[in-house]
Amino acid sequence: MKTYKTLLIDLDDTLIDKNSSIYHAYGEIMKMEILDLEYNQKEAEAFLEFDTKYWSEDKEIPEEYQGSIEDKVYYLRTERFIRFFEEVLKLTSKEYPLTRDNAALINETYMEALGNSAVALDGAKELLQHVPKETFVVVATNGAQAAAEQRLELAGLKPYIDQVVSSEVLGASKPSVQFFQNLFKKFPRIKPEETLMVGDDLTTDIKGASLSGIDSCWFNPQGQIAKKKTYTYVVKHLPDVLYAFQFSDQYEGGNALKELNQFEQDLYQAKRKIKQR
Repeated sequence: MKTYKTLLIDLDDTLIDKNSSIYHAYGEIMKMEILDLEYNQKEAEAFLEFDTKYWSEDKEIPEEYQGSIEDKVYYLRTERFIRFFEEVLKLTSKEYPLTRDNAALINETYMEALGNSAVALDGAKELLQHVPKETFVVVATNGAQAAAEQRLELAGLKPYIDQVVSSEVLGASKPSVQFFQNLFKKFPRIKPEETLMVGDDLTTDIKGASLSGIDSCWFNPQGQIAKKKTYTYVVKHLPDVLYAFQFSDQYEGGNALKELNQFEQDLYQAKRKIKQR
């Protein structure tokens, strides 16, 4: 088996419960005087779905916002809210002032609230606690840098992390190859062939790793079936990563590698049955 020297790990829905944080932040922006809307759980769920899709898609950035990374980030974050209010909630400019400046104010409130809410997923701390000290542990996220660091602190995971890098800092988002290339430039010690990317999202974490020549581990707690195997490994429980890649020979908890292989086989058999129908 390979010995990995760097562990890249996603933040939302891999280490931290994304849904609870986003619902909290969405509720805070609804209270703003600019909007003054009632919190609606279905609309909050629609925002979660919209937000996930928004950050996984390639987007064209107008020329006036291509001067710096800060300009690009400003456009992408404000555009997110402008599109959501117009396309999903169907709010018109006559009813609400959907200007770029107001979208920036909404984003500021949203990011602050997001950074103040964090719940670690089951097994996250257990995994990070048992990764050997010589392993370079890096959280790689498409979220905001400050919010990511604050949420890791709130969740009690920050002491186990060596570095936190975001699309905001790297100037590109997963799954783009540019995200990972910029990461390699920022940290020369990270070698693609010695790196493992762990994440829950096939379209961002796993696809980006695959395109960049990095082994990946799909964190798949719900036992979903992928249309195509783009990942290197799959785990249902985060601590199983320790067994699958021999990060630690001192971690105890059962024959997780055997269970991991069985999980892979179960997914394969389920996919075959679907094809035969």
